[in-house]
Amino acid sequence: YVLMAGSYAEARAADEAKAKLALLGIVAKVQSITINGKTWNRVIVGPYSNASETEAAKATLAENGVKAIPMKQTPNQ
Repeated sequence: YVLMAGSYAEARAADEAKAKLALLGIVAKVQSITINGKTWNRVIVGPYSNASETEAAKATLAENGVKAIPMKQTPNQ
């Protein structure tokens, strides 16, 4: 599992979100995806090996004002 900690149309905004997470000690990466011809830059945290690790990370993010959405990891992540 991975957590999506944000999705931004602007790559710079995604990089800024990634940097803020880094200041919290959370390693994230930016993944670009095209949906209906529009590119989105997702801030992804993880992967985590099980649901309890995923939920613990989600709680840490929430404590720091970041709403994260759990997602199943796809092979290209």
